[in-house]
Amino acid sequence: MPVPASPRKIDVRIGAGQYTLVTGDDEPQARRVFAQADQLVRRLLQSNTSLNQPSAVLLGLINAVDETLRLESQIEGLEGRLAEAEGRIAEARTEMLRFKERSDAAVSEMNRLRAQVERMEREARRPGVNAASEAARPTQSTFLDAMPMYDAEPERDPEG
Repeated sequence: MPVPASPRKIDVRIGAGQYTLVTGDDEPQARRVFAQADQLVRRLLQSNTSLNQPSAVLLGLINAVDETLRLESQIEGLEGRLAEAEGRIAEARTEMLRFKERSDAAVSEMNRLRAQVERMEREARRPGVNAASEAARPTQSTFLDAMPMYDAEPERDPEG
C-alpha cells in the first residue's frame, strides 16, 4: 500500500485566478487535476462572456459533479453486467465440468468394452475353443429347417 504524500502547497492558475492549493497527492497528479480544472473554467469563460470568474468556477464544479455522478452510474451498470457475466462464466464452467465427467465416464466405459472385446477375441483364438463353440452354434440350415415354410402364392379355396 503506497504511503500518502505529506500535504504540500502548490501555486496554480485556474481561469483568471491565481491560487495556492494544499494537496496530499504527488505533484504530477495534482498538476494534472489543476490543469483540467483550469481548462474547464477557461472553456466556460470563453463560451459565456457574461460569466465572471467565481461563477465560472461554480458552474465548472457543478458540471464536474454531474459528470462524476454520471460516470458512477455507468460504473454501477457495468459492475452489474460484469457480475452477470461472471455468473454465466461460472455456470458455463460447471456445465463444462459435467460434460468432462460424462466424457471421462464414456471413455472409461469404451475402454472397458474394448478390453472385454479383446479378451473375447483372444479366447476365441485359443485352440479348441472354436471347435466347441462352432459345434454348439446352430448352422444356417438348422435355422431354416426350424422356420415354417410359406408358399409364394396363397392357397386357393377349391370351391372359390
